[in-house]
Amino acid sequence: MDTAMHEAATSKVITLSPQAEAAIVFWSAPMDSMHTAQTVCAVTGMAFNTLTNWRSQGEGPKSVRRGGRAYYRKSDVLAWMQGE
Repeated sequence: MDTAMHEAATSKVITLSPQAEAAIVFWSAPMDSMHTAQTVCAVTGMAFNTLTNWRSQGEGPKSVRRGGRAYYRKSDVLAWMQGE
């Protein structure tokens, strides 16, 4: 078996869940990047409905509305996670 065939036969494909992909995007993004509620939920482990309810009550990480959707700055999410 030649090298190319051996590599193809032994390579493994790793499939990530959408939550894992969102977390990777969040952690690799710059501090001033903006993220959706779904991404924040993936990073914090919080349920989407909980985050939505907290946002409507003025709790949770600081958010901004753009085009009818809520977005969260990475630095605000991290500050909230650290209790600041």
